[in-house]
Amino acid sequence: MRIASLQPSITLTLHALGRLDLLCACTRYCIEALPELAVMSQ
Repeated sequence: MRIASLQPSITLTLHALGRLDLLCACTRYCIEALPELAVMSQ
C-alpha cells in the first residue's frame, strides 16, 4: 500500500506511527512541516 499525503497532518501522523515508508507523494506544505522529507525525496 502506498499513501499520497495532501495534508501535513497526515504526513505528521505517518511520521508518528513510524510509517513514512508508505509515503509515495506529498505537498510542499508537508515538507515545510517535516523538513526531513526533503532529504528522503532526493
